[in-house]
Amino acid sequence: MLLEEAKKEDKKVSWWAILLLWGVVILFFIVLNNSGTTNTRDTYTTSALNMSREFVKEKLLSPANAEFALLENSEVRKIDDIYYVDSYVDAKNAYGVSIRKKYKCQMKHKQDSEDWRLIDLKIE
Repeated sequence: MLLEEAKKEDKKVSWWAILLLWGVVILFFIVLNNSGTTNTRDTYTTSALNMSREFVKEKLLSPANAEFALLENSEVRKIDDIYYVDSYVDAKNAYGVSIRKKYKCQMKHKQDSEDWRLIDLKIE
């Protein structure tokens, strides 16, 4: 009786080990498959957001004190070769009071270079 229970227990452990091993293999391939595309998209998304911030800073009265929204609180889209950024900045006005201003920026990244060209910028 004890021998049969021990065999059943060994079979349960074997199945769990096999399932765990398959899970690790599948997870490995998922991570490997997604690693190349995610980094490229994140790089351009971050670059577009950073360039929009630079274009906005040029229009602010007090750019040194500006606090920009994080990537998670911003929207960055690419349609054709144009990047669209919708975000906000907390910046001081002429009276020294920090206010939140939303902005929309359209720009184009020049291929094979680090240059960006501003197409349109609206700060509300």
